[in-house]
Amino acid sequence: MDPALAQAARVHAREMAGRQAISHQFSDEEGLLTRVNGLGVNFDAVAENVAFAPSVLRIQTGWMESAGHRENLLNPAYNAVGIAIVVNAGEIYAVEDFGRLAIAGGASFLDSGPPRPSKTVPAERSTSPSTAPSTKSSAEAFLFQQANRERADRGLSELSWDDSLARAASAHASEMAAHQTISHQFAGEPELSARGASAGAKFALISENVAEAPDAGTIHHAWMNSPGHRENLLDARVDAVGISVVSRAGQLYAVEDFAHTTQLLSFDAQEVSVGRLLDEHGLVILPGRADARSACAIESGYEGRNQPLFIMRYTTDNLDLLPDRLTKEIGSGRYREAIVGACSGDGTSPFTAYRLAVLLYR
Repeated sequence: MDPALAQAARVHAREMAGRQAISHQFSDEEGLLTRVNGLGVNFDAVAENVAFAPSVLRIQTGWMESAGHRENLLNPAYNAVGIAIVVNAGEIYAVEDFGRLAIAGGASFLDSGPPRPSKTVPAERSTSPSTAPSTKSSAEAFLFQQANRERADRGLSELSWDDSLARAASAHASEMAAHQTISHQFAGEPELSARGASAGAKFALISENVAEAPDAGTIHHAWMNSPGHRENLLDARVDAVGISVVSRAGQLYAVEDFAHTTQLLSFDAQEVSVGRLLDEHGLVILPGRADARSACAIESGYEGRNQPLFIMRYTTDNLDLLPDRLTKEIGSGRYREAIVGACSGDGTSPFTAYRLAVLLYR
């Protein structure tokens, strides 16, 4: 148990319990890597599991049955963990923070650990990335072609080139060349997800490979022979990539930014998608979304006219799945009608996600 990770987990678990909600980052919080390294310990890769349930056993079972949580928990790249549990109103709020302690002096090739998701389930694909970059160097073209060749050889879908991800990769590759070293984040530089969002990318999951070598062939070979880099490059969940290579003093500094891209949907479209799922569970979808949208926009309580028996507020990047807690509540058989409302998120997270409220009635 790492004391710094445990402290970071404890602070975040208290935030979740106080708000009676789960999230990887609330509006007034910093990102996970910043929270952890701000405690004085240098980690070069971090990941986090969060959950709430009536019992610890339910939490652990849920994590092990979720692909993303299970991947974090069993990832051999991590060598430290911190865990915290806080109880509020009969619910247990749990946080597991995983980390890999940075090795002094660095290396020529660094993996980023597992991709950083906003949730463990990826969202639907976007059709926005172009299939070819507007401009690319021979080294960038080589790495792009090799990445897709490796994926095609294994029956994986090819990656689209995303100019926004390429801009994020270019800015970071320039930083590495200027420092003449490699890192996933330099002092004063935003973390990966913030860099991607600032460059205009829309994503539910993002990951990164970085390297330094004399030529692109050596870089690709090293990435394919490093478990962390290989995992990022062959991740079936990502659908887009942006690559940048910057040369300085005879060395190439390379960055590959991968993402699962998402769409920006109207509130109406989001509500229709969730309403379709509720209809499949036998619920009648009522008109009048204004009350549900108002409920979505507040953290707790209800200010509408017809008081529902149950309110579920949640944030997701996948409109094809209902939260487990909501599915269980519907399965109780106590409800016959529902209203769905969508609203804007707090705008602080770099990840693209949907904020919704479901009101259940008899």
